[in-house]
Amino acid sequence: MLGILDQCRPRRRIASVLTAVVGVLAALIVGVAGPQPATASVAVPGSTTCDATGCWTAVESAPGPLLLGGVSCVGPGFCVAVGGGAQRWNGIRWSEMDTSDVLTTDHGFSDVSCTSVSFCVAVGAGAPAMWDGSTWSSMADPNTGRQLSGVSCKSPSFCIGVGITPGQRSYAEMWNGSDWSAMTTAEAADQPDYYYSDLSRVSCSSTTFCMAVGYENRISLAGATIQMWNGHKWSITPTHEAKFSTLADVSCAGSYCVAVGDSYGMSEGSDVTLAEEWKGGAWSIMTTTNPSPYLNLPIPGCDTSGGCEDKLLSVSCTSATSCTAVGVTADVTFAEKWNGTLWSTMTTSNPSSPAGLPAATQHLLTGVSCITSDTCVATGYYGDKHTWARTLTEVHSALPTGLRKINPTDPLA
Repeated sequence: MLGILDQCRPRRRIASVLTAVVGVLAALIVGVAGPQPATASVAVPGSTTCDATGCWTAVESAPGPLLLGGVSCVGPGFCVAVGGGAQRWNGIRWSEMDTSDVLTTDHGFSDVSCTSVSFCVAVGAGAPAMWDGSTWSSMADPNTGRQLSGVSCKSPSFCIGVGITPGQRSYAEMWNGSDWSAMTTAEAADQPDYYYSDLSRVSCSSTTFCMAVGYENRISLAGATIQMWNGHKWSITPTHEAKFSTLADVSCAGSYCVAVGDSYGMSEGSDVTLAEEWKGGAWSIMTTTNPSPYLNLPIPGCDTSGGCEDKLLSVSCTSATSCTAVGVTADVTFAEKWNGTLWSTMTTSNPSSPAGLPAATQHLLTGVSCITSDTCVATGYYGDKHTWARTLTEVHSALPTGLRKINPTDPLA
């Protein structure tokens, strides 16, 4: 079941893979167990790891067969995570939210965006759902057939959802407070007969500035795509790392944006992490870290000499000098922190298997939302790739006073 992220290939679309992981597994779980009623539980603390950037602590999610993909926080005491249902974080523990009126047996949620404790929008293959502070309800949406994988809201009267049409074209729609309406997205001019374009995530810092990222294949090349909304129309913004790459997520803080994903590195012989920043009206490649021990080592079952598992799946920026990106490297969780000058690897947690289950052989983080430069909540899952999977949530916090590691060679120290 978890092996979907283990396929080795010269080029794989992470946007599609990420949507498949969250959507298919969520639908599978909802189909087996049915929508779950709201329940509350005391969080069970997991492993905690610390470094110069702070501490990541694995926290047990609420009970229920839920795999979480997207997460949105509006404060340290309120986050919502979605997948095969929805859960709420109150700063101490997770509790399950009642989604029985908005989820069916054939789909789950891919992403969520909250502007306050009383307004969130979750999207997926079905109709978008809205949280009003007490209940989830379906939002009327005439745009059937498309699949939404990302959403960004600035207020209860402005949200943008992105995804893909049944004809495999990029798709976006806008919420104006009462109705959803389809938008005309930008498409490449050199389209082959097998043209494919998919938007995986979107981030809006205002009603007139949004960035959406994903993947498309064109006659000239196949790779990452970035589209910008200026309040009137969508347009393609050139990306410097288009060939053999894809972008999974984007986060904007004002006019500053960071997009993350992975790129197939010819010299490395495997997937390597990818990040681009938007400032001054153009995208530029950022130098990221790649800690996978498998780089340039042959791995059984791979059609290249790489490890096939070094990628960033989500990013959250609170300013131009503070972004946190999460993903997977060599089947373990992975995070990097941007300080305005460079990216540094963060030490994440990888909890062991619950009693009675086979050893966990894969951990990954698929979503992250930061409230401050030091406080973030990340979601994902872990399991043994074949027989079981379990929700994984991690909370990042600053090191306690007096415990900050001092290392003269560490730029974050």
